[in-house]
Amino acid sequence: RVEIAADRVLLDGELSARAVVGADGAGSVVRRALGHPVNPDRHLALAIRGYAPAPAGPPEQLIVTSAARWPAYAWAFPIGDGRANVGYGEVLRGEPLTRAHLLDRMAALLPDVDPATVTGLRAHHLPLSTHRAAPGQGRVLLAGDALSLINPFTGEGIFYALRSGALAGAAAAGSPAEAARAYAATLRARLGTHLRHSSVAAWL
Repeated sequence: RVEIAADRVLLDGELSARAVVGADGAGSVVRRALGHPVNPDRHLALAIRGYAPAPAGPPEQLIVTSAARWPAYAWAFPIGDGRANVGYGEVLRGEPLTRAHLLDRMAALLPDVDPATVTGLRAHHLPLSTHRAAPGQGRVLLAGDALSLINPFTGEGIFYALRSGALAGAAAAGSPAEAARAYAATLRARLGTHLRHSSVAAWL
């Protein structure tokens, strides 16, 4: 539970802070407390990823797009410890996606990866930047996946999470009472043009 007072933010009736940055992922509790629903279909993707033995030879990043159920793609890239990060994701379209479907598509697009060797499989929702919530309200700010900062083409969100988190932290530390306004302005200056271009390209 998030309660926003004139000079404080109270979390679960126990923790108090001058400002709060909600960087709590796609299922953000802070986002829901601000009244923002989850992204609707076509603005939300689902991906599954795990780890497989890295193939022999020079390190190579592999991205395989799929005409079926586009935009959808599988990936495989070495992470430097003898394993490769492998996975598959696609945009939700109003019908449930099963774990079996995601794994079948991954196997079809990555035939050199033996599904029996893949470990640590987990599925994640990816809220796409084509449907963003307001970046903040008063002393409460949203960053990363909680703000729907996932690239609609690549599914990448780490850069956006780090950049938005740093900007939100700076705004909260600078003047908590003006945090939302300052954060919105700096976020727009740093990422606004890029996000507009991404949204238009995704629409096209």
